[in-house]
Amino acid sequence: MALSAAEIAALVFRRAQGTGETQFTMTTQMIDILAAMDGQRNLGELVQQTGVDIGTVKSVAAQLLNAKLVEIVKSEPPAVDNEFTAFLLREMSLAIGPLAEVVIEDAMHDLGCPEGPLPQGRAAELVDLLSKEISRPEKRSQFQTNMVGKLKEKGYFA
Repeated sequence: MALSAAEIAALVFRRAQGTGETQFTMTTQMIDILAAMDGQRNLGELVQQTGVDIGTVKSVAAQLLNAKLVEIVKSEPPAVDNEFTAFLLREMSLAIGPLAEVVIEDAMHDLGCPEGPLPQGRAAELVDLLSKEISRPEKRSQFQTNMVGKLKEKGYFA
């Protein structure tokens, strides 16, 4: 499964315990980013700390990972909250009726999250999948409008 931009930005790295490659040339910027990788802050926070753009931080992280100088700290990406889930079910129920819960479960399964929780970075993808299940154009439009508003409010866009 490919990671969304939000999930990549949420990754946390720490310096590896081993020595890594014996010969690896690093720029000052790479050294600064490596020094900031403490196993606590995610890539988004490293961007703020170092002042380096996210694309560069991701590229440096990939290079350091390939050189075995850092490792990913195993952590779950942040999940959508209960308020979002309840709002989604309510809006889907208004759009398609009592089958909403089953349709949402099927869509979650299609996204690879059958037991939940749904990562925040995949919330917009879920909304898109669900909107395709709404046959009446006016209901689909209302669902999309309401859900985009909630996604923006929650900051769940990737």
